[in-house]
Amino acid sequence: MSEIQNNILQKACIERINQVFDTCEQYFNRRFFRPKIDFSLRGRTAGRAFHFQNLIKLNAKILVENGDKFIADTPGHEAAHIIARYVFGNCIRPHGNEWAKVMAVINQPATRCHNFEVKTKNVYICNCPERKHYVSTRMHNNVLRGTHNVSCILCSGKLTWINLAE
Repeated sequence: MSEIQNNILQKACIERINQVFDTCEQYFNRRFFRPKIDFSLRGRTAGRAFHFQNLIKLNAKILVENGDKFIADTPGHEAAHIIARYVFGNCIRPHGNEWAKVMAVINQPATRCHNFEVKTKNVYICNCPERKHYVSTRMHNNVLRGTHNVSCILCSGKLTWINLAE
């Protein structure tokens, strides 16, 4: 993807976060400090909100791979975390009732985790036909050390590593 397209996607994320803040400022009848937005998050996490730093980190790779679906899901989700802390205080559960209330205000489903396929270099297979599983480097290393086993959530079969280097 070109740098221009990447910038357009990042700009759309920033616009979505601003929309969420605008909506919540009207609903709660108060102003909120806008967070710094960073696109340096890596790995399988799509986004993270750091409320004490007033910072939202988003994963640029997952953004590029998922485009509009990412924009519709992740920026609002993370902005809701920041706003929930402003409105309800610091002693709330990350995906608790207060956060869900903010998600309802912005008219977005209160889903806890994303379902984007995040491709890694660690590919595993199970008993399901033509299904591949992508495992994080940390989990892959744990499997190689023998400290963890991984299984498919559909067939419950043990995942087997495909060594692509062979």
